[in-house]
Amino acid sequence: MTTPDIYQALRESHEIQRAWCTRLTRTRATNPQGRRDAFLTLKLELAAHAAAEERFLYAPMLMDDRGIDSARHALAEHHDLDELVAALGQLAPEGEAWGEKARELAHEVRHHLEEEERGFFQVSGKILTAAQKQRLGAQYLRNYAQMKKKYAADWGYAAERATQTDTPAVGAARKTVAPVPAKARVARVVSAAGRRRR
Repeated sequence: MTTPDIYQALRESHEIQRAWCTRLTRTRATNPQGRRDAFLTLKLELAAHAAAEERFLYAPMLMDDRGIDSARHALAEHHDLDELVAALGQLAPEGEAWGEKARELAHEVRHHLEEEERGFFQVSGKILTAAQKQRLGAQYLRNYAQMKKKYAADWGYAAERATQTDTPAVGAARKTVAPVPAKARVARVVSAAGRRRR
């Protein structure tokens, strides 16, 4: 199986998020456990996706003048989504307020994904080379899988929740060699930034 480039990998993740947003908003208050399950899965997807996307798409864009504004805007939207997730997590799933906040969250997630796909991907696509897009896709998939597993463990979720939404590409990424440690990645980014300034 060929590893998807960064945009293919992100679009697969976006489709998973859209599907869980739909499930989140269509599950009725009479099924609070179903609402809770949809919320926990979406929360895990959003967090793992954001962590990996910020590392392997936003960070490279912040290193190029043409990508700074778009990357900052996208980071701000991730922060807004985190706040909505936290607010929804404080509400009782059988309540009317929960349904309203779930619809707000789903709307904002869909808006963010659409904006990325129709704007940010085009900006970053002009900056990254084909080789970078492939490499970043592989790195994103590995980190996304790792972050799902990490967050699931940190939040006390059942281990299956971390893998229930895996696409074939994510499953394959789980089996690959561990990525470069974070300190080495940061050193590489700092070094690359220094070379660009000279």
